[in-house]
Amino acid sequence: MVMFSSAHSATTDNQAQPAKPQSWGEIYTMPTGFQAAAPEASGSRKWWLWLLLVVLLAAGGAGIYLTFLKPEPGAVTPPPANVPSTPPVNEPPPREPELPPQSLPRELDRTRFLDVKNIQAALELYQADNKKYPLAPLPIALGLEPTKLLSGAGFGAQTQGTIYLEPVPKNPTPGGQDYLYESLDGSTYTLGFRLDEGTAGLAPGDHQATPQGVDGVSAPQLPPPGPVSERQITPPTASLDTDQDGLTDAEEPLFGTEVNKPDTDGDGFLDGAEVKASYDPSLGDGAQLATSPHLATYTSTKFGYVARYPQAWLAKAVDEGESEVLFSGTEGEFVEVLVVDNPDSLSAPAWYAKQVPGLKAAEVPTLTSGSLIWAWSLDGLNAYLATDKYLITLSYNIGTRTEASFYQLFRLMVKMFKPGAGTTIVPVVGGDNLGSGNVNNNSNTNLNNNSNVNANLPVNEPG
Repeated sequence: MVMFSSAHSATTDNQAQPAKPQSWGEIYTMPTGFQAAAPEASGSRKWWLWLLLVVLLAAGGAGIYLTFLKPEPGAVTPPPANVPSTPPVNEPPPREPELPPQSLPRELDRTRFLDVKNIQAALELYQADNKKYPLAPLPIALGLEPTKLLSGAGFGAQTQGTIYLEPVPKNPTPGGQDYLYESLDGSTYTLGFRLDEGTAGLAPGDHQATPQGVDGVSAPQLPPPGPVSERQITPPTASLDTDQDGLTDAEEPLFGTEVNKPDTDGDGFLDGAEVKASYDPSLGDGAQLATSPHLATYTSTKFGYVARYPQAWLAKAVDEGESEVLFSGTEGEFVEVLVVDNPDSLSAPAWYAKQVPGLKAAEVPTLTSGSLIWAWSLDGLNAYLATDKYLITLSYNIGTRTEASFYQLFRLMVKMFKPGAGTTIVPVVGGDNLGSGNVNNNSNTNLNNNSNVNANLPVNEPG
């Protein structure tokens, strides 16, 4: 075992330590809290970064302006106009429209009377189809929204089945009162109305129409024609005539003709021209309408007259005295034969001229058919024939329509009308039918089946 002494060990330690450097004296350092931070290397570039940002923003704004906001070349924005301020002006309230003189008040009464006649005619057509009048246990005002039409279900706002009257007329204002209709069980009815000054022989006040007449008078009074200023016939505008043959589309089936064929029987004459000349347009060889299977005959029991009308239409006496007879189809238009007293035995032109202020008998248009001379109203919708006792009127009623569907048919019915045997016709004398209004319906008419349409075929009639 080898043993080392402590002295030897000490000597060995001393030999391993390095030599101590030369002393420079004591060195002092500043505390870290008081030492200044060293300047950053990038601090010197901050100012040009901000400058670059400003330049970029300016360039972007200029681009937006040039792209979206720059005005078009030549566009000049005018300076705002100097509009002088105007103080507000209080305008007067609008004035109510004044009614024309012809609408006050006698003309309104005449309108009411004709309205009632139209409603009564429609009621008779309804009764003929339904065997009763429209039910109304309580009085109802006609012509308003809930009662604006008369159809298969009675008076109402909606159409159900056949239309008998549309629109139902209402009382014209000012004055008068609502037309009040009432029917407890449909066997009869009452139709109340009011006149302000009176018309057609009816006094001012309340009146009641029934199937027997107005105020219990079965023989209706003929309302005088309204005042007119012109001395010529102005017939209503005809409804659609597809083939332009002189017959409306509504008239064609009544004569057995075709809507799209102007010469149905191929005889060289237009259908309408043949009807005007009383020839059957559905048959050739000069067939007459007097024997046409498309026409029916009505003979008055009381007055003895004979009237021809379409086979497809309905003929019905309105009153028991047979003084008013209606001929109608389903279109709402009808022809009426009305017989009233002629106490002064005036001729037809003289009677009509008496109803129209300023009109002379010699200026009244007339139509001669055989030995009969008819006077025509200036609107072309009425024809008058005078006997020693009665004035017979044939009237064509188009209701509220502005176009007439059966005007040629109406004129034919006038021409084919025959008064009763033994009837004395008041002669037209003393210039009654002389003047610009005189028309002879028996002018020479040549119907040659082998020729083309003759310009003289349409008979020269009034209107």
